Amino acid sequence: MSSTANEQPPPDAAPDPAASGRAGAALASERFAAARLRLRAAFGALDAAISRRAERALEQVDQFAEHAALQDDRSRLAVELDDAARRARALETANFGAARRIERAAAAVRAVLAADSSAETCGPNSASEEP
Repeated sequence: MSSTANEQPPPDAAPDPAASGRAGAALASERFAAARLRLRAAFGALDAAISRRAERALEQVDQFAEHAALQDDRSRLAVELDDAARRARALETANFGAARRIERAAAAVRAVLAADSSAETCGPNSASEEP
C-alpha cells in the first residue's frame, strides 16, 4: 500500500492529544485574528460616522449663522425700503406744492405783463405820437 497525504489514521488508533491541541490553538488564533480585524473595521466605520456627524453639525451651525445674517439683512433692507418710500412720498408732496406755487407765480407774471401791455396801448405815450 502506498501512503498519501490524505491518509486517515486507523479507527482503532488513539487520537494524538498534542496534535489536536495545536490545531485547536491555531483555530482559536485564526478566529481571534478575524475578530480583531472585524473590531478594527467596526471602529473605523464608527470613527468615519462620528466624523461625518461632526461635519454635518458644523455645517448646520454655519447654516444657522448664514440664516441669521440673511434675516438681519432682510430686516435692515425692509427698514431702508420703508424709509425710501417715506422720502419718495415727501418728495412727491413737495414737488406737487412747488408745481402749484410755480403755476401761481407764472399766472401772476402773465397778469402783470398783460396789464403792462394794455397800459402801453392806452397810456400817455400813445398821445405823444401825434404829428
